[in-house]
Amino acid sequence: MMKKCHLALIVTAAMLAGCGNDSDNTALPQPTPEPVIEDPTPTPDPTEENLNDYNSINIAVAPDQQLGGSITVKIGKWVPCDSDYPTFCTDDGKNKETEFDYQKYQVETADLARVLGKSIRPDIMADGQFSLLDMALYLGKTREDLEVTLGEFNPQLDTYEFTVSYDYNRDGKFSVDDGSENFQSPDWWPANHYSNGEFLRDVNDAPMEAYYNRADTMPVQVDQNFRLRPYSKYMTERRQYVQRAEVERREAAGGKVIVPRIEVDFLDGRGYVTIATNVEVNNYNLRPDTYQDGVTTIADALMTLAEDMDMDVGLTWWPVTTNDAPIYSYALSRVNNQVAHGYWGWLMFVDGSPNGEATADQIAGFKSGDFNASMNYMSIADITAAPEGSFCPWLGKLDEKKARACKEDFAQSFGGNFVHIMPDNWVIDNPPEVISFKWDYQNTLWHTPEFFWDDGQLPWYDISQAVKPMDDSHFGWGIADCAVCHSQENTHVTGDSPALSDTTRPYYCASCHGSNGAPQGHGEMSRCHWCHTKEYAPKQHGAASLRVSAEEVECWQNSSQSTPCANAATMMMKPTDKADNVIEYSSDRMFPVNSDWSQSADFPDPYSCLTCHPNEVMVPTSDSHHQGY
Repeated sequence: MMKKCHLALIVTAAMLAGCGNDSDNTALPQPTPEPVIEDPTPTPDPTEENLNDYNSINIAVAPDQQLGGSITVKIGKWVPCDSDYPTFCTDDGKNKETEFDYQKYQVETADLARVLGKSIRPDIMADGQFSLLDMALYLGKTREDLEVTLGEFNPQLDTYEFTVSYDYNRDGKFSVDDGSENFQSPDWWPANHYSNGEFLRDVNDAPMEAYYNRADTMPVQVDQNFRLRPYSKYMTERRQYVQRAEVERREAAGGKVIVPRIEVDFLDGRGYVTIATNVEVNNYNLRPDTYQDGVTTIADALMTLAEDMDMDVGLTWWPVTTNDAPIYSYALSRVNNQVAHGYWGWLMFVDGSPNGEATADQIAGFKSGDFNASMNYMSIADITAAPEGSFCPWLGKLDEKKARACKEDFAQSFGGNFVHIMPDNWVIDNPPEVISFKWDYQNTLWHTPEFFWDDGQLPWYDISQAVKPMDDSHFGWGIADCAVCHSQENTHVTGDSPALSDTTRPYYCASCHGSNGAPQGHGEMSRCHWCHTKEYAPKQHGAASLRVSAEEVECWQNSSQSTPCANAATMMMKPTDKADNVIEYSSDRMFPVNSDWSQSADFPDPYSCLTCHPNEVMVPTSDSHHQGY
């Protein structure tokens, strides 16, 4: 399983459809298509068989994700409670999710098809799929206090522009009395955060993420958080600055998707190393369930490096993860034999600006960029007094108006082109200037112990040396848990075995008797529980097949001793609610026995996993920490 760097994940959405004037059947303007040459041989839809033919696919799954369920919708901006923004404070001085309670509700995704029929961009979105722009149009059609007016398609930006009027003062009409940002404003834009499941330690749930991506190319996904909100003209100008540069880059290449530079920081002291220049990206139609054939994503760029340029790059499928986040996407898991494992893995940055200067990255000093979360802890006066260039440097010296806009729009850890989107959902039909990847380690950030197959904390057994391997004549062939049939007290009673453990440990049995028909591993080295949940949950694997309440879990010896273990007071990233108020995980939360903080006694992860399901080549963990071109 690729690096678990939490680039994406949290929200448990409920249900409640929007209501309003559904009968508005006004025809929406369509983009003027560019002349195209019909390809007589369209790229075939992926199957597990043809995906396995690619060097770049580690775990092949043919995607077939249909839109369903519900999403959480919020209207209006979000800033943390402080003296400059008292209307965003609760009576006891905590943050609110929204300025007013009526600005948050649930939308059933099925209502998008009922109200809109199809996406405003049928040239981008697959049948039955909708974009964030479609979501905004839906809100405008179903809320009496919101009017979303679609403008003309702007070929210089390769996207639609739109204006929003919002009845902020609740007087039943749209007017200048609602404030300039709420009347016929061109500066509203979607903010978004794809689902993290039960994970409560993310940093962007409250404001969500401000995108430079085109809203009509970003898919709506189940369980996500969506916020339609006003920004300042400075945010609109910055976003359009990036989008315009991307279109100009495509036009200069004659309509081809050519990425000028792809770079990697292998964390070996060299900093970012350019591994490819002027990469003409081929289309592999990896996500026909989401996009039309011919739509190009970052996953296509990664596959181009592997399939056409013979570079060692690998993608791995993430299903619903162990924290119940419905990812259903391919993630980058390998570059030049540095394979993601545990909390070692790959971070991704994309910059579409003309000179690659807009990469938003203030976490751990990866790069400098447009967004800076430290402003959330500063007053407007403090931001104004800061040295020129400290915040929103392209705006020059910040007066009060610019400082307020900078804080409201750019005070985030993630945003712009550094956001939580998986590579196969990030459209680059208009190519960025640079795509950057960084090898990173995050156990200290998330305050979890490490578990690697060869770290010696628990034994791993080499079953290729098994002295009495079983075959399919064994009556329990294919059953993982020996204890289902073999009780501890009736096993090897004649003393024909070395000393046995106090409990039946099937992977110890495998050291003599082999895998008992278990399939070979698929290249992963740690954190098997991350993906082996829900439809991939192990069957008959003792405690590893169970979920128990957090208070029943015994924290691992080098975990923080707290129940749940994730509530440790010394954590850097504490659990928070949807308004960014610090909370704790509930002790009755259901928890997998094999997790980031605990291990089952009979099937510990990854030691038992990689004993019975060894990879074709068992690469020492230390060899995967650092490689580099």
